[in-house]
Amino acid sequence: MLTKLGFAKVPPLVGIDISSTTVKLLELSRKGVDYCVESYAVAPHSP
Repeated sequence: MLTKLGFAKVPPLVGIDISSTTVKLLELSRKGVDYCVESYAVAPHSP
């Protein structure tokens, strides 16, 4: 019922990519049928 009225929140999606050199994190939110990047981070691995 709340979804039909536009009051229900959809939880954000989080993706992580771990490679041999970096770790990348991406947070997405839903805006209608589209996705919006809320935040991201990139960190290199220690040598």
